[in-house]
Amino acid sequence: MGDPAAAAVPPSRVGACSESFVLSKRFRMVPSPGALDYQRTTDPFGKEGIISLTNGLRLYSGEGDDYILSSVFAAGHRVRACLQSLPLNCPPGDDRGKRYRFVDLQTGARAEGVDSWHLCGGA
Repeated sequence: MGDPAAAAVPPSRVGACSESFVLSKRFRMVPSPGALDYQRTTDPFGKEGIISLTNGLRLYSGEGDDYILSSVFAAGHRVRACLQSLPLNCPPGDDRGKRYRFVDLQTGARAEGVDSWHLCGGA
């Protein structure tokens, strides 16, 4: 895996980017590959994926088994994260819902999603 100390802090301005490394790629709320109760599904959008970076940033995106099992955004890959938009009209201190675009610099794969499963003001 890349050196976590080399990971830049997540971007804070729309249009800004920073680089980090993939810590993990897994499913949200269902068993991921390698877990004893993991079961593959034929539904390509049946499971939500999470990409976690060494700088603490996470990307939540609707993806299926083939995505999680693929070599894109694998642990250790260097990733560029670009902030696309900030949430609007949020309660003070609740900034969940930032939208990012990730690029796997090793494979060239791209992903888009938000930094939290719930948007600001939500659960």
